[in-house]
Amino acid sequence: MKKFKDFLYDKNDIIIALLILVAATLIIIWRMEAIMEYPKEIIGTDDSNVQEPVQTPDDDSQTDEPGDDNNDGDNGDANTDSDAGSGSLWENDVLSRSVEVTIKGDSASSAIQCLVDAELFKDYAEYQSTCTALGLDHQKVSAGTFTFEKGWSKSDIAKAVNWS
Repeated sequence: MKKFKDFLYDKNDIIIALLILVAATLIIIWRMEAIMEYPKEIIGTDDSNVQEPVQTPDDDSQTDEPGDDNNDGDNGDANTDSDAGSGSLWENDVLSRSVEVTIKGDSASSAIQCLVDAELFKDYAEYQSTCTALGLDHQKVSAGTFTFEKGWSKSDIAKAVNWS
């Protein structure tokens, strides 16, 4: 019995450290699913908060009127009104100006709706197909404010907002 007491006394600190390590490992393994779901929670509960597109000073198409487009007519679109659709934002499948978007939402679909509202994608299905083509999980969307630079493609945008 004395040898056992001496062993416990001598190795007490190491035994306690190992017990704490085992307990922490078991808790992490037990809660792994909740830990992996956390990024979805930080997206928030707001449906969307899309800010107006921002034109940078180095943008050649910038004019005094924010709704006025000077895209030199290269893409053949007749969309000259800022509300006319994606023709004013996209030129040859790349952004014609920089755009800043704040992504919020409690699900991937509400977060992607922020991108749709900013006319970066036509709908959720287009975002989903872009992610699938890139090998990304379309449901893993990061929350935050993103600036998508002039010349970016839809693939670049999907990569920027996807955390998979």
